[in-house]
Amino acid sequence: MNKNVKASIAIAAGVVLLMGGAGSLAYWNDSQSVGANGSTITAGTLTATPGTGGWTKSFYDGAGTQVGTTTSVPALSSVRIVPGNRLVYTQQFTINATGNDLYFTITPTAGSITGASGADAALASALSSSTFTVTNNAAASGTTIAPSTTSGVYKVGAGSTATTITVTWTISWPFGTTAPASNTSGDNAAKTGVVTLTGGAVTLTQVANP
Repeated sequence: MNKNVKASIAIAAGVVLLMGGAGSLAYWNDSQSVGANGSTITAGTLTATPGTGGWTKSFYDGAGTQVGTTTSVPALSSVRIVPGNRLVYTQQFTINATGNDLYFTITPTAGSITGASGADAALASALSSSTFTVTNNAAASGTTIAPSTTSGVYKVGAGSTATTITVTWTISWPFGTTAPASNTSGDNAAKTGVVTLTGGAVTLTQVANP
């Protein structure tokens, strides 16, 4: 066997030995648990719970001055409204709000007053100037719900809390300053009319941090 062939065989054998030993190389490693193991995540909440509402009745003259006292109305169906009467429905809602970065708005949707035709439609028209408002008690002492730097937006501070808002629906039949032209015009057209009320709504909506 010539020297070149012997050298080739020796080199090949060395390569095989080196390759065979590659699988036995060692290195360091370690493994540890991530610290979040076993932790929990809890969601906040934003809800409105309605309380019991009620009606009151009062009377205002043509100048808008109240005459007499305001009285409660146990059953609205028993009332026979006349020009000058003002009916007010008041209801409180409890707001439960919890969240570290929770901002929300309170939006009222007015109720409606409808009458099909004739005296019913005339009465609905006479009462069309009704108002639907929300009074927010969110800044009351002890609560963590308060107005934010953006008008109409409320923020929730640290911790969990509940606060109340008051919804008021005011339905007025103005007394007027002049008498109707005839027995079938103006307020006279609404005599014996019957209208149907459809309640409004209060909507809480989360918004981005203002």
